Amino acid sequence: MVKYSMVKYIFVVFCLCLSLAGCAPYINAANKNMVTIYVPNTSYESDALSIADAHCAQYGLTAKLRKPRSSGTIGDLYDYNCVP
Repeated sequence: MVKYSMVKYIFVVFCLCLSLAGCAPYINAANKNMVTIYVPNTSYESDALSIADAHCAQYGLTAKLRKPRSSGTIGDLYDYNCVP
């Protein structure tokens, strides 16, 4: 039988992982000409630009912010154009 303390420890680690998973910005949609980054809160705006730049760099381009917009839930979507 599994000890109660071990189950409690696993539960705490699981909850911690879930809470941290939603913190970072990620690519919501992308192609050669544009990339949309989901940003959960404004403290990650600079991370969004670096993610967009990394995506555009695959095509020899750089990212230029087109417009931020509401995602309809918590956070915003940042649209970037990939430009020369």
